[in-house]
Amino acid sequence: MFDETNLFSTLAARWHEVPVGRAERQSLREILPSDDRALLDWWQQRIDGLTKNDELFATDWPVHVYGPTFSGKHVIEVGPGIGKHGVPFLLQGARVTFVDVAEETLALIRRICALKKLGNCDFVHLRSQADLTRLPQNVDAVYANGSLHNAPAHLMKPEFVALAQALRLGGRFIALTYPKIRWQREGELPFDKWGEKTDGPGTPWVEWYDLDKMLAQLAPFTFRSLMSFDLWRGDVNWFDLIKVESPRQLSITGHPVALSTFECHPPARIEADPASLKITTAEPRWAYAASAPCPSFPARPGRIEWTLAIPRGAVGISALSDDGKECLAEKFVGADYTLAPHTARTFAIEIDDMSRARHFLIRNISTTGASYAIVSAVGYSVHYPTPERNKIGKTSALQNQ
Repeated sequence: MFDETNLFSTLAARWHEVPVGRAERQSLREILPSDDRALLDWWQQRIDGLTKNDELFATDWPVHVYGPTFSGKHVIEVGPGIGKHGVPFLLQGARVTFVDVAEETLALIRRICALKKLGNCDFVHLRSQADLTRLPQNVDAVYANGSLHNAPAHLMKPEFVALAQALRLGGRFIALTYPKIRWQREGELPFDKWGEKTDGPGTPWVEWYDLDKMLAQLAPFTFRSLMSFDLWRGDVNWFDLIKVESPRQLSITGHPVALSTFECHPPARIEADPASLKITTAEPRWAYAASAPCPSFPARPGRIEWTLAIPRGAVGISALSDDGKECLAEKFVGADYTLAPHTARTFAIEIDDMSRARHFLIRNISTTGASYAIVSAVGYSVHYPTPERNKIGKTSALQNQ
């Protein structure tokens, strides 16, 4: 099961291993201690091996397609591996910000760039969602070759939104993922099992993407498809999208709250596991059951989303004010006996001033005794205004802006 409470460290624990052939992977921890000459020789041999396979697997075609387009432009590359595309983009005149969860990947590319005397590159190590604020803004392209499908989509949503925000209007979002048809062909496995089939032992997660799913991940920003197609006999798919609109109100969405931060209010009871909180409330109506501290929010409107199942009774989900007495907003959620008892549903509460929120709270509202709730996710959004000029007109697919 994917450890949803430690997204970045879970991914980093796997992706210090990088592709060095069609089915071969190697840990950079074995390579990085090498001296400069040996490291550069190893890197060049791997690049040559990756780009001189049969034409169906020729992995350097994006360099020839996008290299001239990226010349003189600022590109964010997410999950660059050994730099098989990003380094050639630099050689063709791009500015590249390399972004990865694995520190080893960035250390390798930093050394290769230094040995090749390549400047015009930056590095962002993602250790937590807070690091997404370090992404450069108003860039010309985001390039993600096989890196954004390796974690549950709902956990990746904040990263998609941050990358979409980093793009200027008219900028390109380019990604390689795995298509649904491949997932179906390979047995419709659970995504934590499918990852091992597609990317080898120890891969914690892989899920399919199609165009609709990709566009939904990038919302509330609006993108138009320039290209969307399968390749390599349907093993992978390619998206080339152009950013055509930014929302008037930007929601920085989907920031998850660690369930481990929730504390029980006795006599309520909590049974916790990595995926959920199973909460049995006290019997009195309005009795607090569990709460967690809020981060420090700006004085902006926002929303809090709870995903939970209610097998019995009814609960209130809310945010408490700074004095701990006022529910700034609360939604009552009761058991829906038309659904299976453990069916999770998502509910949102809107807050006028997020700066007043001090605790996330769940409490009993049943008039007939204790309630039982299974909380699988809590997340929050903060709304920010965007400039009035937030839409572009018709743009050529390959316009050099």
